[in-house]
Amino acid sequence: MKWFLAGVWIASLAAAATIGHHLATRTPDRDRAALGRGVDSGLSDALRERDVLTRTYDLAASLQQLDERNIDAAVAIFEAQRVGVTAFEVRLFMLAWGRFDPAGAFAWANAWPGPWRDTLESAAVYAWAFHEPKEAVDVLEALESARREELRGSLISGWVRSGDTAGLTDYLFSRPASRERSRFIAVLLAELIQHEEGRDEVRSWAEGIAEDAPNRAKETAFLTAGGALAQNDPKVATAFFEAHKGFEYAQPALRTIARRWVDFHDPRALFAWLVRLPPGESRNDAVNAGFSRWWSKNPRDAREWMRESSPSEALDPAVAVFARETSRASPALAIEWADGIHDPAMRRRTIAPILRQWVFEDRKAARAWMKTHSVPQQLQREFLNP
Repeated sequence: MKWFLAGVWIASLAAAATIGHHLATRTPDRDRAALGRGVDSGLSDALRERDVLTRTYDLAASLQQLDERNIDAAVAIFEAQRVGVTAFEVRLFMLAWGRFDPAGAFAWANAWPGPWRDTLESAAVYAWAFHEPKEAVDVLEALESARREELRGSLISGWVRSGDTAGLTDYLFSRPASRERSRFIAVLLAELIQHEEGRDEVRSWAEGIAEDAPNRAKETAFLTAGGALAQNDPKVATAFFEAHKGFEYAQPALRTIARRWVDFHDPRALFAWLVRLPPGESRNDAVNAGFSRWWSKNPRDAREWMRESSPSEALDPAVAVFARETSRASPALAIEWADGIHDPAMRRRTIAPILRQWVFEDRKAARAWMKTHSVPQQLQREFLNP
């Protein structure tokens, strides 16, 4: 995840630099002067500058002139003044170089003898993917390096920023289903949803994946899109799911929607919506996941809501979570709650481990409680017999 967080930081810094470009007290004469110094002196002066905004502005201005004629001189300056150069500045350099020779930029990075090579390679792959993503993929797949999977993250980040959504989508879904692939898809959707019509773009993107696409593409698309929409706007996420709730590929998305909803919005509104959905495994999973997440974030609010809620079969999975979470402090209370679960199989799956743990920790108290309370005969035989 480090590369993703770095990408967010870089994007923020780039935005700040752009704002500085427009708001700082700079004149056209200053701009022309920066360009007129040539890449040699301009790059060298920029790397000596200590003020971050001025340094970033001047570095970008000098790199605008980078081409085949002056790349050797620019590389020599970059090498000589590399102390203090940030990963962001390396990326700027590689993006400029990658406009005309991404292969040369990567070859230089790959040949660097010291630990700086990791930073150089990551930036070179990012830049190559930004300019020529399919070429970058071919090189990465042929690369014999322990860092290949790490560099794939840089490739995805650069490809996302290139705007080639269709090409990146085809590449991602050509790969087997995995946590890594889902993470990369989330990076893509995080970019799309920031656009002016981002929510519609995310929805259209998921709906555009063919149902018979290989590698569980449709299911993964809906799961990831549902999470992105729920984080952004739960109402849009609910409309998205309900439009497809009759299809098998949409079912796993409900659990993700629930978790993201709890993370970023009002959990109470989530459960008010979930209980209105048709019963089934996907709804049970979503109720379970949503309440578990809520309990981990704010157990006091989750407990209060549970005590205020009217019992219903739709909330059975939440009651099961509540019982398990309270069993350590009060197993008797936990069992009383679990006994209210409507589904017999779920009720037994919840009560049995609580009783087992109670008997293990305080057999005398557990046996005494069971003798005075209504406990299913099968459980009594299991736990009351010597």
